Amino acid sequence: MADLTVNHLRRHHQDARSFLAQLTALLDLFDAAPHWTPERRESFQQLARFFEADLCLLIRKEDQILYPALDGLFPAEAGPLEVLRGEHRDLCLSFRKLCEIGNSLMNGGNAPGTLEEFQRSGRRAAEVLKDHLYKEDRVLFPMAARFLTPERDADLLRRMENLQAGTGVQSSTNPQD
Repeated sequence: MADLTVNHLRRHHQDARSFLAQLTALLDLFDAAPHWTPERRESFQQLARFFEADLCLLIRKEDQILYPALDGLFPAEAGPLEVLRGEHRDLCLSFRKLCEIGNSLMNGGNAPGTLEEFQRSGRRAAEVLKDHLYKEDRVLFPMAARFLTPERDADLLRRMENLQAGTGVQSSTNPQD
C-alpha cells in the first residue's frame, strides 16, 4: 500500500480541522455578543492568513498533483473527482467572501445585515470544508493509497513538497501514470 502522499495530505487535513474549530469558536462568540474586539480581530486575521496560505496550498496540491494522478480511475465529467474539484472552487469562493466581509467589518463597515452575512458565510464554508475533508479522508485517500504504486506515490509526494517549498517543480512523468 502506497501511503506517503495520503499521510502528507492527512496532516494538512488535521491543520484544516484545527482551522475549522477556530472558525466555529469565533462565529460562536459573535452569536453571544455581536461586536469586534481586539482578540476577535486577531483571531480572524489568523484564520484569513491560514486560508490564504495553508488551505489554498492544500487545494493546489490536490487539484494540481493528486487528482490528475487519479483521473483515470473515475468518470471524467461527473465523477467523484469533479465533485471534489467543484467543492474546492466553492470553498475558495466562500472563504474569500468571508475574508472580504470580515475585513469590511473590521474596518468599520456596518451595513445592516453584514455581521449576519459574515456568520452565514462562515458557517456555510465551515460545513462544506468539513464534509469535503470527510469525503477525502474516508473515501478518496484509501482508494489512492491502494491505486498508487510506491514509485508513483514517492513522485507525487516529491512534487507536493516542491510545490510547498515554492519551487513548483513538476515531475517529468505523465500525470496519468
